[in-house]
Amino acid sequence: MSLLDRGVVFGFAHVRGGGELGPRWHEAARRDRKRITYTDLIAVAEGLVKRGLAARDGIVLEGISAGGGTVLATAALRPDLFRAVLAEVPLADVLDTELDFTRPFALNETAEYGDPRLPHEYRYLRAYDPYYSLGHDRPLPPTYVDAALNDAGWLVHWSSTVMKCTLPGTLQGDETGTWLDGKELLMRIKTQRRGQSASKSTDEAGISLQQLRSGIIRSYAGAADLPDGQEEL
Repeated sequence: MSLLDRGVVFGFAHVRGGGELGPRWHEAARRDRKRITYTDLIAVAEGLVKRGLAARDGIVLEGISAGGGTVLATAALRPDLFRAVLAEVPLADVLDTELDFTRPFALNETAEYGDPRLPHEYRYLRAYDPYYSLGHDRPLPPTYVDAALNDAGWLVHWSSTVMKCTLPGTLQGDETGTWLDGKELLMRIKTQRRGQSASKSTDEAGISLQQLRSGIIRSYAGAADLPDGQEEL
């Protein structure tokens, strides 16, 4: 409510590849058509700008789990369109994660993203993989990435960690955080024994994800001050 009071607009994108609008909607962006998911999200953002509901320099993307990988891949395709990215327990390194067939959901995910053991699907996956998209010539917007240490059954924590431990010379850091080509890349690894549900909890420092999300959105989405006399909820 505080963010709404500050003029922040929330939008929910039902992009192709998701199951919200039925089987045909889901099938439209699988395997060698997966990139459609990311171009749909770009189209949604551009539509918000065209309708005057958002400013090009004020859109913050957020996604969780597979959706976290979606927002990272989308931001890598169009970093100029987004002000910041929140990727919570994301599938951040699609290619290498899909190559690990010891994970319990590996075959199901291969049906979604493709089989990297097949040369043409390997090349397609690598072309949009968020991790392999990192580089000096392809900077991300300011980005928050987190992972759950005890999430090995779903998304292993190194899938997010590699976003920080990337090519030599790409990252710079100090006591305030880590910076990717001059843009901030913040990462947190949670140690609770609750897998992906840890993304909704309070961490060891007493900071909840809701507080962190609100702070990032307020900083990057151009949220206004509360009207005079109105208290924070």
